[in-house]
Amino acid sequence: MDSNVGNLTSNLLEVNVASSWWLERLDKDNLTAEQLGMFRDNFVTLLKQKYDRHWYPETPERGNGYRSLFCSPFLVDKIILEASRRSYIGNIHKRLKLEESIIMWVDPGNVVVKYFDRNDDPIVLYLSLIHISEPTRLL
Repeated sequence: MDSNVGNLTSNLLEVNVASSWWLERLDKDNLTAEQLGMFRDNFVTLLKQKYDRHWYPETPERGNGYRSLFCSPFLVDKIILEASRRSYIGNIHKRLKLEESIIMWVDPGNVVVKYFDRNDDPIVLYLSLIHISEPTRLL
């Protein structure tokens, strides 16, 4: 039986992979270590809140659109905007230095990034073999 998971300790690794990836993309000039730590903590908290009741380990692809994060040179995902606001990091559009659109899927057992303007395959940041029951495409 497929159940929603209210306690998201099981997805902590996926959320941490996602937060680390976005944190690495930030231009850190004139940011303190405290601000960077706050961004990471706020990002993790916001993702866990968003994913509460939308995390399906038995069917990881279920709800992956809801769990996605999207950014472009003109639009920053609201989770990233709010994490930066709570961390006193201004001008997040410029700090991310986005030259193309990006979507990230954070699912039970995998974290994947796709650059829209490239013909490349998606980049797998994390893949747990526990969630692979049969050969399937990631996207």
